[in-house]
Amino acid sequence: MPDSNKPKQKHYLSMLGTVFALGAMPAVLNLTVDPYQMFSIKDRPTAINDIAEKAHYPLWKLAKFRRGNHDTIILGDSRARALRDKYWHELRIPNALNLAYGGGTIPEVYSTFSAIKSDPAIKNLIIGIQLRSFDEDHKKGMNRVPEAIKLVRHKLDYLKNWNVFQTTLQMFEKENEAIISQYGSLVSQANASPLGKEGKTTLSKLLEPDVCFGCDLPAGLLSIKQPAMHNRYSLPGSYRYNKITWGSDTPSYNWEKYQGFYEIENLVQNLPEKFERQVLKNGQADWRGFELSQKYWAHFEEIGAWAKTENKNLIFVIPPTIANLQNTIQSNGLGKINHQLRIKLAELGTVIDLDYPNKLTNTAANFTDAYHFNSKVARQIVGQVIPLITKNKEAISKALKRQKNLKCNSASSQNSNQVTKKVRFSAGKNCRVWSTER
Repeated sequence: MPDSNKPKQKHYLSMLGTVFALGAMPAVLNLTVDPYQMFSIKDRPTAINDIAEKAHYPLWKLAKFRRGNHDTIILGDSRARALRDKYWHELRIPNALNLAYGGGTIPEVYSTFSAIKSDPAIKNLIIGIQLRSFDEDHKKGMNRVPEAIKLVRHKLDYLKNWNVFQTTLQMFEKENEAIISQYGSLVSQANASPLGKEGKTTLSKLLEPDVCFGCDLPAGLLSIKQPAMHNRYSLPGSYRYNKITWGSDTPSYNWEKYQGFYEIENLVQNLPEKFERQVLKNGQADWRGFELSQKYWAHFEEIGAWAKTENKNLIFVIPPTIANLQNTIQSNGLGKINHQLRIKLAELGTVIDLDYPNKLTNTAANFTDAYHFNSKVARQIVGQVIPLITKNKEAISKALKRQKNLKCNSASSQNSNQVTKKVRFSAGKNCRVWSTER
């Protein structure tokens, strides 16, 4: 080869090396930052970890699941997510793991259950659930769990994933704000490209193709598109509530007798503006065109059959909402099916029912918004589940000390009612327990 070609060869090799290095940078950063802690446990402030959790709730949670390590699993949406790991650990349930996700759906509950159900270490399954989730149009059936499972099982895919890389950038920027600010200032001074105000350039901006030549990500790293979120404020069509049942043979379960259990006599007055807006807009949109999904119910029947066959404790928690929001169920003609849901769930497992008119749900101070209870209530809910899943006297004693606004386990026979041949309920303080004799 002529000597005159050697400079060109070196130039091409240099360019190739640069392109390769830049192409590999996302994977290297994902490995270094490891936002979902796949490779090592990192001691980070909550504000930093929240970036990863909120970017992909299922991935954040499932990355912590270890087969054989957890005896108690919590599933559901943001209300179940509020029953945090530490609340269980404080009450001597050290191996509890919360796998509930912000914005969670029944498809996500079922997919998570399917992924963990073969683990013999699991003894207790707690599911936060409410009527609204049983409509397949709810959040358009969103399911982020399959992607999370894929990334947890295949670490190389995790390193190459574009969504993970975006989260990596956000966390890297947050942890290194001072360095990023200085670096952005230097690039801006060099006039490499119009990057905006000096000192305000983010790392993600620096990596854009029109700023840095050759910074494109390698081919094949397309993000997995999530289903569109449900627009609750512009729903077409009219209300339709007729023939919403589990089947034509589903009984009313003495609805005429128990109808008064759900009627709101006095709405909460002077609600905070956010609460009022949620009740008037979200609360009404929740039930527009509502139809209970037979498919979703079949998922719960499968979970119930698993619990019975495998001798597991299955607990359903119907979370409390502000009384005014409960009233939207009644005013939209869904009271009967709301009652039926409790009986049907009780045939599968024990139901801790907190969503009915009582002092807790009539007090706005117990909530952060119309849908979500505060941390004090969350701790009390966990305390009420404890006696149903353990015989540890120390754990139960510690849990009972938390009884303030809630007392679910009433031993008084006068507070117990037989609703059907199988299902009975007991009324406690701001809590009802629906169950069967097993």
